[in-house]
Amino acid sequence: MTAVRNNKGITAVEALISVFVTSLVGAALAALLVHSLSGFGSGSSHEASTSQATIALQKLAAEVREAKSATVSGGVLTVTFPLKVQNPATGEYIYDLTGDSPTPRSYYVSNGNLVKNVGGTVSVLARGIKSATFAVSARVIYVTLTSEDQVGRSKASEVVTGRIALRNVKD
Repeated sequence: MTAVRNNKGITAVEALISVFVTSLVGAALAALLVHSLSGFGSGSSHEASTSQATIALQKLAAEVREAKSATVSGGVLTVTFPLKVQNPATGEYIYDLTGDSPTPRSYYVSNGNLVKNVGGTVSVLARGIKSATFAVSARVIYVTLTSEDQVGRSKASEVVTGRIALRNVKD
């Protein structure tokens, strides 16, 4: 007569090995997930920061391109516009390049925002702007904006530069 063996269960050693292997796979997946989320946050921070600065530059360009002249003093860009008059024949408003608008506009960074000051009324042009530098030549305003944004734990700072050609400069 032969002995019959019962092979229906697992030994304690087999159970420990399977728990160990499962733990290693779980730890590797968790590390991969944490690394992926960190990379996503970093990339998102850079993208958001670049977008903020680019949009701020576009808004500034739309605001000042019709200007007649610009000056920079103490980090503040001051822009003068030509006088707007109404054409009596058509009723259309046009620029009179022989006169200046009585209220110049000033642009600068305050509390992390690019702001516009018109006659003492301050309004936010763009948020998330850490610093701005301006330079002016005869017909062009050179702008460098630094934006900072944070997504998750990742913080990024980006610099965007541009130039804005003034349309109403009288030669």
